[in-house]
Amino acid sequence: MLVQYWEYPVDLQLGGIGNKRTITATCFACECLLTSWPGERSPAYCRALNMCLDAMDGKVPQGAARRAFIEAAAEADVLRRVH
Repeated sequence: MLVQYWEYPVDLQLGGIGNKRTITATCFACECLLTSWPGERSPAYCRALNMCLDAMDGKVPQGAARRAFIEAAAEADVLRRVH
Protein backbone atom coordinates (compact mmCIF):
# COMPACT_ATOMS: atom_id res chain seq x y z
CA MET A 1 0.00 0.00 0.00
CA LEU A 2 1.25 3.45 -0.90
CA VAL A 3 1.13 5.82 2.08
CA GLN A 4 -0.16 9.24 1.10
CA TYR A 5 0.95 11.64 3.81
CA TRP A 6 -1.13 14.63 4.81
CA GLU A 7 0.37 18.06 4.33
CA TYR A 8 -0.22 18.81 8.03
CA PRO A 9 -0.36 16.26 10.88
CA VAL A 10 -3.02 15.97 13.57
CA ASP A 11 -2.01 15.51 17.23
CA LEU A 12 -4.19 13.47 19.56
CA GLN A 13 -4.18 12.81 23.29
CA LEU A 14 -5.36 9.23 23.74
CA GLY A 15 -5.67 8.37 27.40
CA GLY A 16 -3.31 9.51 30.10
CA ILE A 17 -0.32 11.79 30.14
CA GLY A 18 2.33 10.75 27.66
CA ASN A 19 -0.11 8.98 25.37
CA LYS A 20 0.17 11.57 22.61
CA ARG A 21 -0.10 10.40 19.04
CA THR A 22 0.60 12.28 15.82
CA ILE A 23 -1.37 11.14 12.79
CA THR A 24 0.30 11.94 9.49
CA ALA A 25 -1.65 9.95 6.89
CA THR A 26 -5.07 8.49 6.19
CA CYS A 27 -3.92 4.91 6.70
CA PHE A 28 -2.64 5.82 10.18
CA ALA A 29 -5.91 7.60 10.97
CA CYS A 30 -7.81 4.46 9.97
CA GLU A 31 -5.58 2.30 12.18
CA CYS A 32 -6.09 4.69 15.09
CA LEU A 33 -9.85 4.64 14.64
CA LEU A 34 -9.90 0.85 14.59
CA THR A 35 -7.47 0.10 17.41
CA SER A 36 -7.04 3.06 19.77
CA TRP A 37 -10.26 5.07 19.69
CA PRO A 38 -11.81 5.76 23.09
CA GLY A 39 -15.49 5.57 23.92
CA GLU A 40 -18.45 4.71 21.80
CA ARG A 41 -18.68 4.67 18.05
CA SER A 42 -20.57 7.88 17.27
CA PRO A 43 -21.88 8.96 13.85
CA ALA A 44 -18.79 11.22 13.50
CA TYR A 45 -16.54 8.21 14.23
CA CYS A 46 -18.36 6.09 11.63
CA ARG A 47 -18.17 8.89 9.07
CA ALA A 48 -14.43 9.33 9.68
CA LEU A 49 -13.76 5.61 9.37
CA ASN A 50 -15.78 5.34 6.16
CA MET A 51 -14.11 8.44 4.70
CA CYS A 52 -10.64 7.11 5.55
CA LEU A 53 -11.41 3.74 3.97
CA ASP A 54 -12.83 5.44 0.87
CA ALA A 55 -9.79 7.74 0.63
CA MET A 56 -7.46 4.75 0.82
CA ASP A 57 -9.42 3.26 -2.11
CA GLY A 58 -9.13 6.55 -4.03
CA LYS A 59 -12.87 7.24 -3.89
CA VAL A 60 -12.61 10.52 -1.95
CA PRO A 61 -9.80 13.05 -1.50
CA GLN A 62 -7.31 12.59 1.35
CA GLY A 63 -8.25 16.05 2.62
CA ALA A 64 -11.88 15.03 3.07
CA ALA A 65 -10.81 12.05 5.15
CA ARG A 66 -8.54 14.27 7.25
CA ARG A 67 -11.37 16.73 7.91
CA ALA A 68 -13.72 13.92 8.95
CA PHE A 69 -11.01 12.50 11.23
CA ILE A 70 -10.50 15.91 12.87
CA GLU A 71 -14.26 16.25 13.45
CA ALA A 72 -14.42 12.81 15.08
CA ALA A 73 -11.37 13.56 17.22
CA ALA A 74 -12.87 16.85 18.39
CA GLU A 75 -16.14 15.14 19.26
CA ALA A 76 -14.31 12.38 21.18
CA ASP A 77 -12.32 15.08 23.01
CA VAL A 78 -8.98 13.61 21.94
CA LEU A 79 -7.95 16.37 19.53
CA ARG A 80 -4.85 18.08 20.86
CA ARG A 81 -3.63 20.15 17.94
CA VAL A 82 -4.25 20.59 14.23
CA HIS A 83 -1.20 21.85 12.36
